[in-house]
Amino acid sequence: MRRPTSLLILTLLVAAPALAQTAPTPGVQIAPPAATPTPMAGQTAPPAPPAPPRAPNLQTQTNLLLSPVNIKLDLVITDNYAGTPIKKSVSLLVLNGNSGMIRTNNYQTDAVLNVDAVANAYQNGSVSLRLTFDYSPAPMKDSEGRNTRSPRLNESITVVLQDGKPLVVSQSADPGSERRVTAELTATILK
Repeated sequence: MRRPTSLLILTLLVAAPALAQTAPTPGVQIAPPAATPTPMAGQTAPPAPPAPPRAPNLQTQTNLLLSPVNIKLDLVITDNYAGTPIKKSVSLLVLNGNSGMIRTNNYQTDAVLNVDAVANAYQNGSVSLRLTFDYSPAPMKDSEGRNTRSPRLNESITVVLQDGKPLVVSQSADPGSERRVTAELTATILK
């Protein structure tokens, strides 16, 4: 008597998952798939909606990430806050697929230049880069000798660069003045 009971329990344990996948749950209605309206005589079917745009996939079988290499990132910020364009340059080296950061603060003048970056280099010479920077120049003296403060600039950018080719990634304007700030990036794969 024990053996048939054990076999029955074993059979139920093995068959239960398969039955649970095919048997509908009691009380749950399964809706049939939505029917596509058929056009009336003389009418044509409406065109299918276009597929949503997708970002290009950089990592394909023919375009894999490079094995461990360093990527040199050069950021040049050009600011005409003082009337004459002033350039601030920042360079950092990151390992492929990793991140780097630079923090620069002048506490006497409250000038700030902070940079965070994550970079990936690919076999076709492309570099995908996510960069965030925070920039605020030192205060300037106005015509009456008072310190004037320029608004702080915070930017976050995700771009694809070509190895060694500079690219202007942003041009921003101060909403309250004629100030313009341009950011240019260059990524160089060091093999």
